[in-house]
Amino acid sequence: SSTAAAPHADAAPSSLPSTSSAIDPGSVHTADTSKLLGRMWGAGIVSPWLYYMGVYSMFGMHFEDYAFGSANVIIAEPETQAWVIWYHVPRSALELLHEFLRGHLGSNYTLECLEGRRIWVDPYTLSKWRSPQSGAQVPVYRTVQGPGEYVLTDYGGVHWGVNLGVGWKAAVNFAFPNWLPAAKQVNQMMKRIEKDCGEKRHYRSVPDFDQKIFQDFQWSWQKTTQQ
Repeated sequence: SSTAAAPHADAAPSSLPSTSSAIDPGSVHTADTSKLLGRMWGAGIVSPWLYYMGVYSMFGMHFEDYAFGSANVIIAEPETQAWVIWYHVPRSALELLHEFLRGHLGSNYTLECLEGRRIWVDPYTLSKWRSPQSGAQVPVYRTVQGPGEYVLTDYGGVHWGVNLGVGWKAAVNFAFPNWLPAAKQVNQMMKRIEKDCGEKRHYRSVPDFDQKIFQDFQWSWQKTTQQ
């Protein structure tokens, strides 16, 4: 969506994967990319993370490694009341969100601020903010997840939330064939954000597809997904 949603609007994350089978990123190998892949894939990317949920515990605003999607399930019986409220900002608003964070965090802002899960932003405040430069608003969506239900976050989207009960939540990243064009879009956004703030991104943020090693990776990815 390119327009701002109503505060706390109930909506699923945008543009969920449209293909029937995901690609294991670890299967994308060439001689030139094997060293890169050795440091890219780790826990939570090709193997799940398991999280303990406490009552009213929160998970901070964050952006998945390499702009991947994320599949999240609550492992609990329905009667446990282990619910989670998610807030989402789609990747189309990534630059606007960083503009908000620069003003909101001041000297504490860094380009990597969405990678540490240390930030909590009131979704109502964020949804009401308008860019001083363009007048645009950040679209904020809310999803309520129940026990046994899955939430899929979109490529390059930013999300955060609060746990309402006691239980366990499992999460793992994924990438369907349509990840590559989405990641390229995020890459261009990150280049503009880098220019605005004068910082360089961490390599786990999203690939810089202008670098030769990632150009080789693109070729390998496209070859694998076409098989």
